[in-house]
Amino acid sequence: MKGTRPHNTAPATGEFIPAKAPDHLNKYAADVWQATITDLETGGRKIPQEYTQAFLGFCHCSGTVRECDEVLAREGMVVDGGREGPKRHPLIVVKNSALLGLRGYAESLGLTPASAGRLPKPEPANVPNEFDNL
Repeated sequence: MKGTRPHNTAPATGEFIPAKAPDHLNKYAADVWQATITDLETGGRKIPQEYTQAFLGFCHCSGTVRECDEVLAREGMVVDGGREGPKRHPLIVVKNSALLGLRGYAESLGLTPASAGRLPKPEPANVPNEFDNL
């Protein structure tokens, strides 16, 4: 299929990303880490260990967006540009860049509705089926 990535149909095996965020993440990124892992586990999905770097990028970009939002709410969207007059706050560029990165990481991790099938599903438990004995 042209233009689409294949869905990962293989069941997940091996280690998964832990719910505890690494110590080097800032508060916002750590909050996103824990909330995302918790939401995925509630839905019966987990992120394999080999996706750790992409997930770190996702959390870092999300944390950057939240930090920029805080500063922009405090300082405003327009700053004094000296002789050039009022101009757009420089953090708007940083925020937009982080949003682009966030979108890319979310897609590669299977965290968007369109890419959700890419995240491997855990092995189903052996639940006895009442129709097996018929």
